[in-house]
Amino acid sequence: MEKPDDALIEEYRQGSIQALGCIYDRYSKPLMGYLLRLLGNRDEAEDLLQETFCRLVEKLDYYQARGQFKAYIYRLAHNLAIDFVRRRKFVEHPAFSENQTEALEQLLAGQNPNIANPFPNPEEEAQKQQAIERLVMAVKQLPEEQKQVVAMKHYSGLSFKEIAEVLGIPLNTALGRMHYAIKNLRKLLSEWI
Repeated sequence: MEKPDDALIEEYRQGSIQALGCIYDRYSKPLMGYLLRLLGNRDEAEDLLQETFCRLVEKLDYYQARGQFKAYIYRLAHNLAIDFVRRRKFVEHPAFSENQTEALEQLLAGQNPNIANPFPNPEEEAQKQQAIERLVMAVKQLPEEQKQVVAMKHYSGLSFKEIAEVLGIPLNTALGRMHYAIKNLRKLLSEWI
């Protein structure tokens, strides 16, 4: 059975470097995916992932064990990413670039895209790819705050409670943003059909 995050944090505070390694192993991949989708650049995402863990070590004294470590570390990564984007004055949100559609494909198809169909139908595959491209274009047109919630929910697998904590907004606001994102996506996609 995996040790809870708070127990690992306490072990690290008592001097166990191995406990920090466990935290890193647990969160590095999902955080990397989240940062990569926010920034659209692997090198920048890797840099911010390292910065997130450095900042975690620096600020660990401020963390209060309440079973909310996942939201805490995502909040650190999110804040670093927002600061980075502001510094480079990036205008377009690259979280849904054309070449990062695997998760959207999974969302659209309702299945695991990692399991290949041994007998793919070329016509169905072309229609599916076209639908994915439309969905990607539609998501790019969403307001920034709706894109953030979609990315956190569908790419990082955060709960709405965790999303609210990461963004520093009420739970109902996070739910509302997802509601309006879905509503806007339906409207945009219905215009293309």
